[in-house]
Amino acid sequence: MKTLKPGVQVTRYALIGVCNTTVHFLIVGLLMWLAEFNQMYANVTAYIVASFFSFLMNARWSFQSRPGARNYARFQLVSLLGLIVNATFGHLGDHFGWHFALTIFLISLTVPVISFLLHRTYTFSK
Repeated sequence: MKTLKPGVQVTRYALIGVCNTTVHFLIVGLLMWLAEFNQMYANVTAYIVASFFSFLMNARWSFQSRPGARNYARFQLVSLLGLIVNATFGHLGDHFGWHFALTIFLISLTVPVISFLLHRTYTFSK
């Protein structure tokens, strides 16, 4: 498959991120409304589904890669790193008394960039 230019990859990655967030939100809402799940179970289920959706869409559309077990494991490892970065910023925010909006802003600036770069160079590298 032809490798896309970085700008096209970033745009597609961002669009999939928006779609993924929507998928997650809809699944949580439906599970809580229709199946009376609690928030934890609804969010865990939504994460699993949305994460797999994100993996498949990014593999094929953003990075022009064939989905497979190896890059799925790598995708989840990068996601785990994103969780660690989130937790680190949360800890720093608590420690230094930052307003939660600053913490979210910093996470929003760093995690997508780190994730994109790692997916491009590690998860879906050819």
